[in-house]
Amino acid sequence: MKIRVTTRGLVEYENKVLAVEAYDQETKETFYYLPGGGIEFKEPSEDALVRRLEQEMGVEVTIRKPLLVDEEVFRFNGNEFHQVSFVYEVKLPQHAYLKNEFIIDEGRLKTKGVWLSILDIEHIKLYPSKVKDYLLSKYDMGDVVA
Repeated sequence: MKIRVTTRGLVEYENKVLAVEAYDQETKETFYYLPGGGIEFKEPSEDALVRRLEQEMGVEVTIRKPLLVDEEVFRFNGNEFHQVSFVYEVKLPQHAYLKNEFIIDEGRLKTKGVWLSILDIEHIKLYPSKVKDYLLSKYDMGDVVA
């Protein structure tokens, strides 16, 4: 088994976070992960993130700053994975924030990108998992308006 290196974008807007919705057939659970994907050989992680988001979401993106690196071993659909993710704060063009959901076209797979309320973050599975901790520490939940 190989270690997969990915790059992920954290997009925040009006107390919401853009995430891709997924379903694990083995555990029968819905979970969410930040948009992005694999890094190709000799490709800088920032370039890979711009490429992946522009291809998959059809919108131009701007990398604002690096946020964190996360390493996880997890199971999905009965298979075990080891993944290292570089997470960046990302800005979309203004018109993109008005969409309620995105179709994320990953080539062989089409998934749905949705806006998650910061208020819901504590109660859902969101990956990379360090992003959840980052968001919960960033926001004072008593001050967040739905």
